Amino acid sequence: MTARNIKLSLIFISIVFVALYITELVIDTGVRASDYSHYHKVNLIAEHSIDPEVAVFGSSVSEVGIDPRILKGKAGISAYNFSIDGTRFVQMKGMVEEFAEHSTQCKTVVLTEYFGTFTGTEQLTEVHRFMAHINNDNFYRALYPIQPDLIWKLRYVPFYKFIAMEHPYYKASYLGWKKKLGHGSPEDTAFGYTPKYLTWGGQLDSINKLSGPIVITIDPRIVGEYKAMVSKLVGKGIDVLIVLPPVQKDGRSLVKNLDGLRNAFQEMTSSKVHFLDLTTMPITEDKRYFYNNSHVNREGSIIFSDTLASVIKGIISK
Repeated sequence: MTARNIKLSLIFISIVFVALYITELVIDTGVRASDYSHYHKVNLIAEHSIDPEVAVFGSSVSEVGIDPRILKGKAGISAYNFSIDGTRFVQMKGMVEEFAEHSTQCKTVVLTEYFGTFTGTEQLTEVHRFMAHINNDNFYRALYPIQPDLIWKLRYVPFYKFIAMEHPYYKASYLGWKKKLGHGSPEDTAFGYTPKYLTWGGQLDSINKLSGPIVITIDPRIVGEYKAMVSKLVGKGIDVLIVLPPVQKDGRSLVKNLDGLRNAFQEMTSSKVHFLDLTTMPITEDKRYFYNNSHVNREGSIIFSDTLASVIKGIISK
């Protein structure tokens, strides 16, 4: 290869590199500005753009179950529901720690847990939701142990994001740029809450009759990580309320070692750490308040949120 050809090749490679860099920067910038779906919640925390007095974290059981407007109305405090469907503690803890690290207003963090809180996993859920903020140290430290090879590459290998990007990521970027240009979507008046106007279907009874037991496993290592996160929150002067949400009684009868999970949380309680077990609250006897075993519908969420608000009010006023 001649010197001229080498020079042309280097110029071409440089142009491609710059083009890819600019493309990635434009896409990520749009995502970071987006209020689309769960990207919005990740952005709110990563950009430190919201600081409610009560912050709710969890998966879909709290996303559909806890209405911050009811918490505000009954307890008289600002609240936001940061819950993201399919996201268990080991993946969510980066968001919790990032929020607590920068919050100056938060009084109470609500950690809404479920059967898989202390169960290990080697699979991230919807990792693209976090990719625009992969350089955030709290996010990175939470995600890396789950899929280290993937997360390391996303942070350190140039343009690896293009391999992991999925259609929602591009959509989030597009909507983010629309917002930056003054054409954003309506304000989130539900404060992260996503009500489900669904009812219990008869097929669920058949499924429950045919289902085998759901065995809760508890990994001591993950319990240790959970305690460390709770200690960080308490160290910031924040009260922690750990909640086990309502579980419809037929589905609850399939669960094994629920007492073990309850005990693990109960052992963490202190003057600043509170545990609220609502797995057997009265609405769990009535299928009208659920659309499956572990998820309340809109009517159920009103009662769930009202009960939670009363407890939060008591914690704040003590």
